[in-house]
Amino acid sequence: MKRSPVQSSNVAAIGYDPYTETLEVEFRPNREGLSPVWRYAPVPRALFADLFGEGASVGAGVATLRMNADVRAVHVDDVAPTAHEEPAAEDPFAGALADLPDGDDAAALDPIDDEDDA
Repeated sequence: MKRSPVQSSNVAAIGYDPYTETLEVEFRPNREGLSPVWRYAPVPRALFADLFGEGASVGAGVATLRMNADVRAVHVDDVAPTAHEEPAAEDPFAGALADLPDGDDAAALDPIDDEDDA
């Protein structure tokens, strides 16, 4: 999953896949010089927008996910720190959800077609 740099003291970058409702978080390097990467799911689009929208604290958003009993956290890997560019002043995820269908149109994104099972 592609991750984008963020402005945070503990988080280096985050990536979000709205189709699988998965958030990936790359933390700043630890004492061993490695960046832990964690994956959180399910993170519905509305929750992602609430926690990581414009002006939101990335660290607070991640902390909220860690306390959410409905969201599973999986340690993916410890990676060498990625050379991220400095994040832009504007929100890098501002348009991430804009082109996705809502409501009844969202069913078109479902890879499982229940009508064929009849």
